[in-house]
Amino acid sequence: MIIVMEMLKDPKYVQAIEKFFGVAGVTIRKMPYCEKESHEANRLIPLVVSDEYRENMTSLNQLDIKLYHQLSDCLNSDTMYNNFGEWQPDRWVYNMPK
Repeated sequence: MIIVMEMLKDPKYVQAIEKFFGVAGVTIRKMPYCEKESHEANRLIPLVVSDEYRENMTSLNQLDIKLYHQLSDCLNSDTMYNNFGEWQPDRWVYNMPK
């Protein structure tokens, strides 16, 4: 499943995602692990990107944008919420000890 992050502003979309996975609180923001440490590391050693690398990433990003539109254009109607499944515990394989 691909979750479109900006759609998490839509309460109906959030409800459908929560129903699909059988969890609540999908949009509750938490402090990312090591956030302070990563910001300090970025401050101490800033990223330096060459023009060639930036051009390559820009080109690749165009492919991502095209894929995003192909996957998300169908999300523009209320009927799309009817297409979400519902949580079924036997649907998933777990790698958890018993």
